Amino acid sequence: MRARKADIAIPKYVPEDRRVYYRLFFGIINKTFWLTQKLRPCGIGMSIFSTKELHKRNSFNEKLRWTDDMEYLKKTDKKRFCTLPTRVYFSVRRFEKEGTKDIMKKWLKSYWYFLNNRLYKTNKVRYFD
Repeated sequence: MRARKADIAIPKYVPEDRRVYYRLFFGIINKTFWLTQKLRPCGIGMSIFSTKELHKRNSFNEKLRWTDDMEYLKKTDKKRFCTLPTRVYFSVRRFEKEGTKDIMKKWLKSYWYFLNNRLYKTNKVRYFD
């Protein structure tokens, strides 16, 4: 982050499960986050890196059910945000438990709301049953 003069950054998200649809889905997500990083910073809350100073100024909005990570990134200066080449591997157990297609739809719907400045609508998207 220092080399890129960033206060906040996200990694590449890589599923531990090597099935094609997971790799494709997260490949698209990673590429989209990289392409839009200077226009509309976004990331997934499972791994956001920020400086202590920034975190003191921009805390998470607890009123949002599950897109507080997107809102947190939205409040940051676009010039001080970057996507790192670092990879973070994660389990897909929630996808398996809740239904892969359902979780993917919810993520895409929330990202659509985010891109259209309608984060408040994500509270209507049920994430947990």
